[in-house]
Amino acid sequence: MSQNQYLRAIADLKSNNFMIPSYQRGYRWTSKEVKALLQDIWDFAQMENQPDFYCLQPIVVKKNGEEYNVIDGQQRLTTIFLLIKFLQNEDYFTITYQSRSKSAEFLKNIQKNSEGEAVENIDFYHFVKAYNNIKNFFQNNNVDKKKFEDILLNKCKVL
Repeated sequence: MSQNQYLRAIADLKSNNFMIPSYQRGYRWTSKEVKALLQDIWDFAQMENQPDFYCLQPIVVKKNGEEYNVIDGQQRLTTIFLLIKFLQNEDYFTITYQSRSKSAEFLKNIQKNSEGEAVENIDFYHFVKAYNNIKNFFQNNNVDKKKFEDILLNKCKVL
């Protein structure tokens, strides 16, 4: 079996259903991690002699019927969800939370949710902060959204 068999472009995640088991901690990526991911992808997009793909850190899942239980990589997967939500204004894939039922709905409506609404829930707070970091990245860095989206979906892969 070749290692490339396990690599999946972000585009391959479309319409998949991911479930975050109750033993997973909540979403806690800070501005530092979100900005680092965005900058890494954009730096890759700007490379003159660009490799065939950019490998993101692994997302470990276990197939469970029609959904995938996320064993590792929840923070990254959630940030990718938020990023695509910003770029396309759609739920590219779904994320549900076994022990945090309101989180999935909050993510689906992230554009309408404010920091004020997020104070009631620490996960919501971090979702909104991450989403705002994504918006600010594109506003402040003169990033070509279409180019970024193409690179993210087609050239960024997860193991």
